[in-house]
Amino acid sequence: MADDSRARFYQPARLGTASEFARDFGGLAIKNVKEVGHRFRLIQADPLALKLEAERRTGKVLPERVNQGANFLPVCFLEIGMRQVRAVCKIETKTTDANGVVTRSEAGTGFLVGVNLLLTNNHVIDSLDTAKASWCLFNYQLGVDFTPLDTVGFRLDPQRLFVTSPYDGGLDYTFVWIESAASEQFGRVELHRSAFTVHPGDYANLIQHPAGRQKEIVLQDNQVIQDTGLVLHYTSDTEPGSSGSPVFNNRWELIALHHASVKNTEGLRPDPDHPPPTFLNEGIKVSAIAADLERRTQRGETSAATVLAAFKGVDSLLGFFGGLGRHSPPFGAVDEGIGGLETIYSGEGEDFDVGVWNAEWLTDRYEQKLERVAAAVADLNIDVWVLLNSTPPAARALVERLRTDYELPYDLGLAEELDDESQPVTVVIWNTTTVRGGRVDWPRGVAAWFAVDSAQFAELAAEPVQGPLFERFPARFRFWSAQRPLHIVPFEFSLVPLQLDAVGAESGRRRMASRVLAEAIVRTGDTPGEHDWLLAGVYNAALTTDDLRESFGASCAVMAAEGEGPRPCAFTYLRGRGSALERVYASTAFTATMGANEAMDIARDRELPLHVRRLSDEWPALVRLTLHERIDTPDPLPTSLEEALQTASTAARRRTAARRRATSRRRGSGSPAPAGTGGAAPTRRRAARPKARRRR
Repeated sequence: MADDSRARFYQPARLGTASEFARDFGGLAIKNVKEVGHRFRLIQADPLALKLEAERRTGKVLPERVNQGANFLPVCFLEIGMRQVRAVCKIETKTTDANGVVTRSEAGTGFLVGVNLLLTNNHVIDSLDTAKASWCLFNYQLGVDFTPLDTVGFRLDPQRLFVTSPYDGGLDYTFVWIESAASEQFGRVELHRSAFTVHPGDYANLIQHPAGRQKEIVLQDNQVIQDTGLVLHYTSDTEPGSSGSPVFNNRWELIALHHASVKNTEGLRPDPDHPPPTFLNEGIKVSAIAADLERRTQRGETSAATVLAAFKGVDSLLGFFGGLGRHSPPFGAVDEGIGGLETIYSGEGEDFDVGVWNAEWLTDRYEQKLERVAAAVADLNIDVWVLLNSTPPAARALVERLRTDYELPYDLGLAEELDDESQPVTVVIWNTTTVRGGRVDWPRGVAAWFAVDSAQFAELAAEPVQGPLFERFPARFRFWSAQRPLHIVPFEFSLVPLQLDAVGAESGRRRMASRVLAEAIVRTGDTPGEHDWLLAGVYNAALTTDDLRESFGASCAVMAAEGEGPRPCAFTYLRGRGSALERVYASTAFTATMGANEAMDIARDRELPLHVRRLSDEWPALVRLTLHERIDTPDPLPTSLEEALQTASTAARRRTAARRRATSRRRGSGSPAPAGTGGAAPTRRRAARPKARRRR
């Protein structure tokens, strides 16, 4: 099937350069995509990238240029390449008339990406009828003696699975069902979401059936010239029939689906000493295809969800959760292809991503791990991180590394100020491009409650071991979106990082800690029902959630999830009646859920990248909070934390004051302060609650 050298996949000026795409649509504030991709390759130990980096530091070669010694490749390059070669096939399509006479015969390229999954271009297989009339010929190539090998043919069954995006205005891809015997015999190419598996200056290796000939490969004069964020432009040779070919980097990772040639109107060139080529070849990035499938999956396309399950890894432009929960316009011209992806990539303000992580060694030996932790934070693209057991110097060094290496403007706040900064503390860092906020004080006198010891509450001593209620001070942070779209409901939430002993159901310490925390929330005035709260850290979510539900009753929905192990990561979300929260997505680090689960999903199709999993035995636990669309008149965003606090509703303050007066009348004189707290004690239970509910 011929490539149309005059066809344009889309106008490059529409999205601009790769750096402009990352800034305007990615929301990452990464301005130099090429350098960021280079750093990601170094972190993942690409031998070529490591060699280039070593030579760059000695002044021998620049990272974006490939010279002399950098052309050396490990011998395994050939062996791995041959595995990928086997999964590529020639696609033959014959169209017949009513009399069975062949009226059209065309050829293209395709390749296996799953047990029953073949990927090619839409303009190779554009319909169910075309798929039914197609043959997939594997092994159509020359052997070591330059004689043809025996080919093996397989038919397609589009009735079982067929997902396509049009060539004109779309992403020009087709996934179609193929017999499982194909992958059993010829293997498959893995699909990865990663946006930074390649950058300009790298190589684009194509395996193809040019002009319908036996299988051929391009390994020379094949430099990547441009990465727009959605497509790649490269100098690799192709011919009609190459459409649908896989494009690999020098690690034999699939980076794009080749589909067309385009005129080089921008004068891009691989070498400044030579004139620019008249035409460049173009491939759709695998990460862009995954983002489009996510959009379609959320529309209820079950076939798109089936295909999406074959993808691995993370698209750093979209973050760990990709396009989950992001809104896009109704089906129509603007929603197809590039138009639909713009709504996904520009949707940073429609959600908040929060992560909890004990990365280990972010203490006195943080230099050993700092670079890799920074790469993990940049790759996962989480708005707010709760870092457990980090020293202040380590946290500051991490934030500085994110700013200098990835141009990510993170800020940080400590849960508590320490005289000795060599001691670990809970740290919260946040991307100021996507969120605003910071640490706010608890109401006067409340902070002293968090320092009490369970021995001060003898009547609750249900365990023989006494000790502090809270291992770390549970500071309060308040956040809102830095770039909320006008169609999204205004939203703020309070975040409380927690580290509590995950002990048994009869623990007096746990019970008192939950009571103290619940009363502290009440004293802020931003109580559930009027304000949302997220508790995240290491604690027993099931037990704490039960206590909070008893404390707040029907005033809010309580949902929670926790992991496994002696110190499981957990979160508890308190959603008010008028909350802008639409849905919660949690990573698979959370194995059990409880509470209002009709608004919670475990993102089971997501997995952490290998370079993140290698960093620590305790993997990050991640949550996405997605927001409702609004129909009323938009209001301006607050510009500072102080303004956000000062603009709290007068009516809300009055309601809070009235509730406190009513509660005080019900409780009488209250409870005496625990010894040594220096402030009022948290009350035990509301008197209106039946006594039977107080028993365990």
